[in-house]
Amino acid sequence: MLGSGVSNTWFILRGAALDPASLYQQLLGAKILIAATTVGLAVVNRYVFVPRIPNNGPGARQLARGTVAEMVLSATLIGIVSVLGTLPPR
Repeated sequence: MLGSGVSNTWFILRGAALDPASLYQQLLGAKILIAATTVGLAVVNRYVFVPRIPNNGPGARQLARGTVAEMVLSATLIGIVSVLGTLPPR
């Protein structure tokens, strides 16, 4: 997923200058940050919260919260991607 995103960004924006005022580039930056945050949450869920479940620890509740956060971020990503598809890349 991340590799295809990087390659698609390069193919689409390879000739464009960095323009912080560009809505397309702002949304693309937000998409990158949210995707990285989602990956980070997935790693925390897997390697921090899941091992705490069998020991009657707070892992199940934390895992549920982390999963909901991932779902919200993923829905936000889908929304951003749908808007990016309608904007000219500049």
